[in-house]
Amino acid sequence: MKTDLRYAASDCFETFPFPQPDPRGVIDELEALSQQLYAARAKYMVDTEQGLTKTYNALKDPHCADARILALRELHEAMDRAVLRAYPKARRCWLE
Repeated sequence: MKTDLRYAASDCFETFPFPQPDPRGVIDELEALSQQLYAARAKYMVDTEQGLTKTYNALKDPHCADARILALRELHEAMDRAVLRAYPKARRCWLE
């Protein structure tokens, strides 16, 4: 018998605490923000001819002042706030 880690859908996804009873439901705010983030990130990556790793290295670099990276940071922060609003119980825990 192997002793390495193994993940199954029943371990990860079926037990995930979705914010709505039906996880297939769309949360309009999260959907809109995620589309904005995806489009802005994809455009930046195409324009700069770089992949996700370099893009997120720039995103995490506090000295990077590229306006497009600053806009991506703002979109990520907006997405974080929207996720917290989608999980009211978690939001209370984070704020306490």
